[in-house]
Amino acid sequence: MIDGGKRAEDKDLKERRKRKKKAAETRIKALGEALGHVDDEDGVLLKVYDDIQEELRVKTEALKKSKQRVNKQISLNF
Repeated sequence: MIDGGKRAEDKDLKERRKRKKKAAETRIKALGEALGHVDDEDGVLLKVYDDIQEELRVKTEALKKSKQRVNKQISLNF
C-alpha cells in the first residue's frame, strides 16, 4: 500500500486505509445488490454513482493542487 517515506511503517495509517477500502467495497457491493432488485436496463443508477465518484475525484485533485500552490507561496514569502 505505502511504498516508502516516513509513514511506510505506520500501522495506524495502514489500518485506516484498510478500513476505508473495506467500507468502499461494502458500499459498492450493497449498491450492486440494490441495483439487482431494480429494473434498470441502462444502469442509470450505477452511472450516477460513478459520475459522483469521478466528480469527487476531480474536486479532490483540484483541492490538492490549490493547497500545494498556497504552500509554495507561503514558502516563497519566507
